[in-house]
Amino acid sequence: MMESGAPLAREATFDRVEKKRTIAEEIDEMMKYYAFDDAIFLAEIYYETDKTNGGNHSDALLTYADCLYRANKKEECYGLLRSSKLAGARLRYLFARVAYDLNKFDECRGALFEHDNGIIRKEILEDARVAAHANLLNAQMLCEENHMDLAIESCQKSLDENIFLWAAVITYLRFGGQQLAQTFDRHKDKSAALNSDTENTNATNTRTRSGAAATTRGSTSSQRANPVRTSIRIADAAAIASKNAKNATSQRKRNEKQPLVSRNSNLARSLSGSTNSVASTASERPSEDDMLQNSNAPMSSAASSLNSDEPMDTADVVYDDGYKNFFDIYRHIALIEESISTYNWKTADVLFAKLAEDTILNTSMVRLQLGRACFEQSEYRECRNILNDLHKRKKWKVEGTELLSTSMWHLQDTHALSALAQTLTTESRERSQSWCAAGNCFSLQRQHTQAIECMERAILLDKRFAYAYTLLGHELIVQDELDKAAGSFRS
Repeated sequence: MMESGAPLAREATFDRVEKKRTIAEEIDEMMKYYAFDDAIFLAEIYYETDKTNGGNHSDALLTYADCLYRANKKEECYGLLRSSKLAGARLRYLFARVAYDLNKFDECRGALFEHDNGIIRKEILEDARVAAHANLLNAQMLCEENHMDLAIESCQKSLDENIFLWAAVITYLRFGGQQLAQTFDRHKDKSAALNSDTENTNATNTRTRSGAAATTRGSTSSQRANPVRTSIRIADAAAIASKNAKNATSQRKRNEKQPLVSRNSNLARSLSGSTNSVASTASERPSEDDMLQNSNAPMSSAASSLNSDEPMDTADVVYDDGYKNFFDIYRHIALIEESISTYNWKTADVLFAKLAEDTILNTSMVRLQLGRACFEQSEYRECRNILNDLHKRKKWKVEGTELLSTSMWHLQDTHALSALAQTLTTESRERSQSWCAAGNCFSLQRQHTQAIECMERAILLDKRFAYAYTLLGHELIVQDELDKAAGSFRS
């Protein structure tokens, strides 16, 4: 009897566990393990069944459309949502997102805006998380239409809702946004206010965290004492071990042998790093002294905010020291990005010097920023060493190889450039950066027709990859196709 009863007991337990699971959870598990086709199949049954039974149509529709989008079936996702009645902030945003990806801007606006007044729908704005992404999407659409002031304003709204939207930071700075530190300060003030409301009920835990945070900050401050140039040379010891920070400046002014056709350094500067550019006068930008002052502002207190995914009255609402440290580094990298975008090299050096050595060595974005800073100042040998080291450390990363290949082009390093282009076009054929490298390789060999074909392929793979347009413009100038070159630069 016991032998026959044990399986029945286990079966009953299994049934009790399974009854607690929802269809949406089953679909989510399929997505979690990348079984996209299975998830889409289940989601379609869920959606059609729910629609027939008069259930919560919006939830089932969102699940189905979300599966399609994540599986990169954007046309199907667009068709589904376009033929359905949309209700709810997330559904409207998803339709706007997929419409934007497919360059259907009218439908994107229709999903975001209730009227043709440029004001985002109230139901979207009421959900802060969705509102942040909706404002960013609106900003990106405004950028495509050259409404730069409105784009900056929309980016600012996006960052006010979610400071961690890196794409919003990049877009904001790319088109002339200023005083990014103030945006972080607003986040800090808002977080501090929320934190003060919970101090009485969590006093003991808060004091414990504060003490730990002080210890952490004290230990990391000494790590940030070394100048950034020293950190660069540690990372690139094989190539530049004999250099030091003091004589680096004079060595950067060396005379490099220039190719037959020199690429205009100012133009390359304004459009490098895979970003578009909007010309800004020096008077419109913050001064280097202002940037330095902002960079010295306290950063560690900015991250004591509440997680908006959790109720405000829950216990243990204060972020831990790991979050605070993460926020400090994120803010620091954002301010470095601002200094590079405004060409404040003194500020950039100060900010780089404050970063811990392991952050400089191991964080791809920081290494890329170092390379870009050198590239923008025509320090092509430094740029090549930094980005080549990044590529060797993380061979799977393609970001930055477009600048690495251009640095090799300026240095006329034919062998290294050919090897890089061969590797990228073999292992990462679907990335625009790979074809930029191939185009640079052909250009250095004066095969400009093939170079143009490579740049055009890079644009075909990613129409919003701005640096490919820059390189294409230079190649068209060599071919005396000036009108086409001008159009490429304007893109």
